[in-house]
Amino acid sequence: MTTAVVAHELDDDLLAVCAAMLSPAGWQPVEGHPALFLRSNMALLSALRCTLTTSSVTVASASMTFEEDRPLQITVQPRGRDGFAAVCDLFGRHAGALDRLDYEACVADLLRYVPEVHLECETSGLIPTVARVSRGAIVYEPAPPPAWPPPERARAALNQRRRAGDDAALLAWEPGEYKALSRIVSKDRRRNLSERIASYVGRQLLRQGDSFVRTIEGGRHAVWMPPDDSKGAFAFSIGLGYLHDLPEVLLISPMPAMIGATSRALALTVNAVAAAMIGGVRLSPGDRYAAVADTVARTVHKECTLDHASLAQSCFVIPSARIEERTLGAARWFYANFMDTTTFPVLACLLQPSRLPESYGVPPPPPPAKRKARTQPKKAAKKPARKAAVKKAVKKSARARPRRR
Repeated sequence: MTTAVVAHELDDDLLAVCAAMLSPAGWQPVEGHPALFLRSNMALLSALRCTLTTSSVTVASASMTFEEDRPLQITVQPRGRDGFAAVCDLFGRHAGALDRLDYEACVADLLRYVPEVHLECETSGLIPTVARVSRGAIVYEPAPPPAWPPPERARAALNQRRRAGDDAALLAWEPGEYKALSRIVSKDRRRNLSERIASYVGRQLLRQGDSFVRTIEGGRHAVWMPPDDSKGAFAFSIGLGYLHDLPEVLLISPMPAMIGATSRALALTVNAVAAAMIGGVRLSPGDRYAAVADTVARTVHKECTLDHASLAQSCFVIPSARIEERTLGAARWFYANFMDTTTFPVLACLLQPSRLPESYGVPPPPPPAKRKARTQPKKAAKKPARKAAVKKAVKKSARARPRRR
């Protein structure tokens, strides 16, 4: 589920306190972003990113080779200056362990200062998890999914911003449309879509690139992809949440050259995954691509040449804010202007070959037993023949000694 995050600047004094706690462990502020700190680990080709807001501290591990790769993320909401200082001090102390995705000791220490810790880790399938202390023990539980469809209160708040003109992405309504359009969206989504399209077209508010809404009006989801792959190969669906209350599907290729991916191939794959979900396949955060790989391989358009079996270990996750900002702009615009919400369900899958072989960590099979050779009775060893004693010849002197009398 995408979420709208509003970042507020920290007070300079509090920012200085946090920086003093982080700097001894090698955290460096990012130029132009005073509330962002980085700590690099060249041996692992990874970095830790610490983001500070007025209400939270988030530490995320990121790959140096692919920025969107996020094997670990921890978020806490400390209270007061002392809480922020203690949390930053703990992140500094545990930075080495967090580089290795070892977070248990850090979470245990954090829970001394905050009531709960929100985390996602690659080792547990990147499932959003909440850690709390219950009866003296630390308990990890899956985070509850956000409400969908969005509640009336959230939609009313967005339309208040629309009326005030605070967001340029929100298309303007006529004064008489606020009451009527707000009601119809919760009763009949098909009719709501048709009436809003007619209103926007009549005032020439839709752009040429927004023609995908006609596809959704016809009862089918749309698939969006970038015009070229200069910003990476990716594609995603629009309309699965609106038409079927299913999560949108976002496929990204971190290393397109390695798997032969293009945005066109990913768009065809998104369409096949969406068809499988409409047909009854259910996907959740933490599920592997293997759950749909066979179905997609059978049903995807023949122009898609991806080897789906080799991507089976890729994982469906809730995308990070950085991925959302870079890829999901068209979907965010659609849901804001046709469903009055800034949040919608979405699952992202970073399609990449497995980092480790499938047999990693599995002990090798025992060697085959040696066949015993047939035992034959041993022959008695022959005793070596005794050598005949050789008598030495006594040498006689040429002259005989005279006999004694």
